[in-house]
Amino acid sequence: VLDPGDEDRGENGGIAFLGVLLLYGQLFGYGVWVASGVIEEKASRVVEVLLSTIRARQLMAGKIAGIGTLGLLQLIVISIFAVTLANVTGAIDIPADSLSAAAITVGWFVLGFSFYAALFASAGALVARMEELQNVIVPINLVVFVSFLISIGAVDDPDSGIAKIASLLPFSSALAMPVRMVLGSATPWEIVASLMIVMGSTALLIPLAGRV
Repeated sequence: VLDPGDEDRGENGGIAFLGVLLLYGQLFGYGVWVASGVIEEKASRVVEVLLSTIRARQLMAGKIAGIGTLGLLQLIVISIFAVTLANVTGAIDIPADSLSAAAITVGWFVLGFSFYAALFASAGALVARMEELQNVIVPINLVVFVSFLISIGAVDDPDSGIAKIASLLPFSSALAMPVRMVLGSATPWEIVASLMIVMGSTALLIPLAGRV
């Protein structure tokens, strides 16, 4: 064998797979919280009082930051507990750089949640009743689910064309890029480009959600 590859590739692949599962659950669960919060404030007319003192985009940014912090803390606790338990019990052979993999997952959660929370907030602002929420978030759920499937495939083949494209698009980069980074497949320019695209998209979405 001319190129035996990374000895820890299998373990890193397992960490990447676990990271994708956690990110998928967190992005979807807390994104729905944001949309529900927007609808509740509209239904109770609390938003009318709030908008008399602050701007709509400030209200949206604060909601995203508050719920996002809660989700981030939960993700950190889960990651630390899983890595510590696996290392102590020896149930799973986790490489020494497992903490860096967990840090990458947490970092991309922040970026991915900010982007999707703005989308969910915009969706929540389109309706006035909680019963209508499921209808407006169906397209977002489908996008998240497709991104999840692509990222699962990237665990086995991080250098595939679809994995590379998904790691650059703002809709899927939060799931696909950490997988490629953990597996050592992403190049520096791809990481920088992905960061700029997702942060720029989020910066545009938050004012849009406030206007909606």
